[in-house]
Amino acid sequence: MNHYESIRLPPEFALADSSASKVLPRVPTAHLLQDTPNSLELTTHLIPTFLSPLIPHIPSTSSIVPKNKHDLIPREPLPGRDYRPSELRKHSLTTKRIHTWTSPWAIARQQHLSKSLLQAVIDDAHNAMQKSLAPNTLSSYAAGPLRFNQYCDSMDIPEEERMPAHPMLIAGFVGHNMGKVSGSCIKNWLSGLRAWFEYSGARWPSDSPEIKMARKAAKKEGTAHKCPTRHPITLAHLLALFRALNSSNPFHSAI
Repeated sequence: MNHYESIRLPPEFALADSSASKVLPRVPTAHLLQDTPNSLELTTHLIPTFLSPLIPHIPSTSSIVPKNKHDLIPREPLPGRDYRPSELRKHSLTTKRIHTWTSPWAIARQQHLSKSLLQAVIDDAHNAMQKSLAPNTLSSYAAGPLRFNQYCDSMDIPEEERMPAHPMLIAGFVGHNMGKVSGSCIKNWLSGLRAWFEYSGARWPSDSPEIKMARKAAKKEGTAHKCPTRHPITLAHLLALFRALNSSNPFHSAI
């Protein structure tokens, strides 16, 4: 029996119904919406005193969250995430990588479109396409073009052959990383690579049997990299969230 299982509620919190004798009293919604001096903490008198030692102190995160998203600047790549310098792949934020990295084929297509369409039309189309994915998805998908171009650099694949790419090249990329990371990781890389291709107007070989077979193999070989099963959520965890989050904040409510 662990520390949390040994906790017993005092008599004043017990209910008449024996089947619900361990349920804490309901907190009125009005109390949850009350403002406090610290927007990240709720009124502490709602927490039973005998549970206070179990609830860790969580400092405010207001100093961590950027005040303005335009203040973000790209940082230097971490070890293992660096890539061969190229004018086609300028250093940028991960949320901008799919839209800013390009290829000789994408540049030629852009020049061809400029001959038949106004630049304003092309800009409007790009603006709409850039907003098709959420920032968190763009940041996650950015690993796809990065890892693919790292692989192409290591194999000295010419820039002209990277987009559109032959299915065997994409399957080789999967095979190179097979067993090194989980199957879900490779799946995310391919999703990011596909988003990069489609934004640039390049065809993605979704029906390729080579890619399908490579993905199946990567899923089987990557089972050793799966995250272990997590412990169940305890009452202390729920109370820690209750104390640290402000339900009147939509972002906190989503958590």
